Amino acid sequence: MKKLMLLTVLSLSCLLLGYTESLSDLVSKETAMALETDSKVIKVSTGGTMHTHLLPEYIFLKQLVTNIENQLKPTIIVENLYIYRKPPAKLGKNWTDKEQLALFNEIRAISTLTGIEYYSASRKKMRTFYEESLVIDSPELKKPLTDPLVSVLPREASLFARQKDLTFGDNVYRYDYKTTENSLLFIQTNMTTLSYGFIPLVQKENLKSLIAIIDIDEGLLLYAVTFAKASTIPGVEGKIKDSFSNRTEAVYKWFVTKADKIFK
Repeated sequence: MKKLMLLTVLSLSCLLLGYTESLSDLVSKETAMALETDSKVIKVSTGGTMHTHLLPEYIFLKQLVTNIENQLKPTIIVENLYIYRKPPAKLGKNWTDKEQLALFNEIRAISTLTGIEYYSASRKKMRTFYEESLVIDSPELKKPLTDPLVSVLPREASLFARQKDLTFGDNVYRYDYKTTENSLLFIQTNMTTLSYGFIPLVQKENLKSLIAIIDIDEGLLLYAVTFAKASTIPGVEGKIKDSFSNRTEAVYKWFVTKADKIFK
């Protein structure tokens, strides 16, 4: 009898340890079908009462997004939702502690964003996104540092980065990272005013780009959302929206190279 009970407990433990959420638990049926077909969904919202449309049903993430919406009161929201496919042997299984830690270190390798490219719709060609990207000690001194590495996954971590892109120029950002058992998340906040040429568009801390990576049965669900309280200037708003969407597309492709190193 004791042996039977022990086997039952062990079996239940294995099932619980191997449990992951399914895509259908987190997004609507329509969104799930779109992801199954195209592996990505994009939604842009401007004007009026602003709120997200693609936000997964994930409590930890929903709380963070709600707080940002309430505090920032954005004028632009750009959402991108992707599904990254793990190899067949890893489908339906939780990532291991080693895999999650490795992915955390990979997405904090800020210097590897240097040189990534995106497709410019206006120029109809690939264009460099970040000319320069590096970790720095503070917004004031801007002393370059090496990409951080940790041996134990923290619940929270932060760093400052100096990043020069071809749309908004040379700026400083703060990256705040948060982790749970089956998710990694970071929020990028501008610590300097973003300008388009000589036109100031987004004041300090009025841009927040959030990326959440959630481990699910089908692979990894990546939800990216950019919130911006930007100056409304005729002819410029469209460029801002396109830029934010292109940012995310470029960063997702960068993420794929990181995930491939770990899961494939």
